[in-house]
Amino acid sequence: MEQSQNNYESKGSRIKNNIYKVLSKTKEVLIVSWSFVFTKAKRPFKKLNPREKFWASLFAFIIAGSLIAVGVQLYISNTKNVPAQGGEYREAVVGLPRFINPALSFINDVDRDMVRLIYSGLLAYDVNGNLIPDLAQSFEISDDGKEYIFTLKENLLWEDGIPLTAEDVIFTINLIQDAQYSSSIYQVWQGVDVSIEENNIIFQLSSAYPPFIYNTTLPIMPKHIWENVLPINFALTDLNLQPIGSGPYKIEKFTKDNSGLISSATLERNEFYHGPKPYISRITFKFFNSSQDAIKAYNSKSVDGISFISPLNIEEIKDRNGVNFHKFNMPGYFAIFINENRNPILEEKSVREALAHATNRDQIISDAYLGHAEKIDSPIPKVLSKYYNNDIDPIPYDLGKARALLEDAGWKDDNGDGIREKALNDGEDATNLELTLYTAENGGLKKSAELLAAQWKNAGVQLNVVTMETTELQQSIIRSRSYELLLFGQIVGMEPDLFPYWYSTQTSSPGLNLSEYENSDADDLIEEIRAETNEAQRIEKLKELQKLIVSELPAIFLFSSAHIYPVQKGVQGIMDGVITDTPWRFAEISKWFIETKRIFD
Repeated sequence: MEQSQNNYESKGSRIKNNIYKVLSKTKEVLIVSWSFVFTKAKRPFKKLNPREKFWASLFAFIIAGSLIAVGVQLYISNTKNVPAQGGEYREAVVGLPRFINPALSFINDVDRDMVRLIYSGLLAYDVNGNLIPDLAQSFEISDDGKEYIFTLKENLLWEDGIPLTAEDVIFTINLIQDAQYSSSIYQVWQGVDVSIEENNIIFQLSSAYPPFIYNTTLPIMPKHIWENVLPINFALTDLNLQPIGSGPYKIEKFTKDNSGLISSATLERNEFYHGPKPYISRITFKFFNSSQDAIKAYNSKSVDGISFISPLNIEEIKDRNGVNFHKFNMPGYFAIFINENRNPILEEKSVREALAHATNRDQIISDAYLGHAEKIDSPIPKVLSKYYNNDIDPIPYDLGKARALLEDAGWKDDNGDGIREKALNDGEDATNLELTLYTAENGGLKKSAELLAAQWKNAGVQLNVVTMETTELQQSIIRSRSYELLLFGQIVGMEPDLFPYWYSTQTSSPGLNLSEYENSDADDLIEEIRAETNEAQRIEKLKELQKLIVSELPAIFLFSSAHIYPVQKGVQGIMDGVITDTPWRFAEISKWFIETKRIFD
């Protein structure tokens, strides 16, 4: 390293010496030139006539200009532009911060974004979705897959200068495992024992669970800040908006509007951060009520980026030549989740199959996502290529087959109104083939639902669409499973664990089995996959599980879409890649930069 530094200094010295030689030579030329002028004139400059003075001065000006040009050219050709510290990045986000607290932040996108910049976990993701050390220096996994041993880096500090230790890790896990604190990730950490042994942090699992390692990206909380907060006050304390973390940034200030609501939050570089110090000095989040307001803020140049934009809104961005539309693929998918328990019509597999054949996914991807999405045929997105089952027979768009399936099942349009009907039981009046689909008030999803309604109408199905703001949809409809059909998305993670999404005990909230799917064979496979430590065997079982789920049609799997992140071109160093969740767009924030400087090459 020392030799490399000496070589660098020697090279820099040689370049400087070369520049000095050129400048000296140019100076000599200038002196000789002036001497020539004076000698030729055979009298001092002040005695030259105006014409001679003009030409002498012009000649001197040309020589001086050449001197400067040569020097500048040499400087530019022997130096390079590199990132420098400084600058402020301003981002528009929809929503408001409530809990900048790792134990409570998972239900709010704004909170999760800020937590990702302010806190650190034992491990983190890079921009390609790979696990890398963060607070941890190293880790080991026992042969039976039940024990994980982490060693912390040395000299870790919280942003207030207090040492960060293994005690903080233990405190964080114990707090989340305590039901009194009502953490949104309480279930994730059940059945995990955590202890300290010889400065190592040991996680002991009751049974092998390979995806557990990804849980250790959990941001760690400072014990000295939170240990005296009672559970009853945990969600109410001002500390939720006064975070003390160990990440690359820390809170500098909040700004409020005239109504007293937080309008922006400014983060500044954390000088105690254990990783590479970020180049960008400040990050300011500006909070808006809607994506339209965020776009207006970008177009008025009051922000430099938007946390997310629907493909349908790209055309609304002015000066598109001055923006980079970064694209992040995510391990998630969108599907129409079918709740048979809410409508007996959906209990008929032939109806579910007909609906799948009546769905033109290509049109949805083209018209609702402008091509920024990819078709899928299973509950595993294709970005997780080694887990995705390519042998599953897709259900193609086939309107003729959809109509035939419904006809064969007794659904006919006898009255000619364009909607099929059928008596569900003997002696009853005919029931229209009419269904209701809920989805979020989101550009892409709303447009997708409208397209679905038109597509299914061609098969004789009346689809009523209800759109709601995402939070309201989750609280009022999804939590109680009060829907027949739900167009929604799920994130399965980089090491997909389908337990929360398809296991029979997860049909009620906080479980995420949105189709209320129950199948004992699927349950057995999920249990085997979770316990299997041999990756090849785990993948084979996961592919078998995909095939089973798809065969029963509890959902119509549609597509995976990319996260589109528009940022002004002056903000450099952002790398597109694969992220597990939207806050991980900041995975390599330390490499982003606005300011530059020149150094000798």
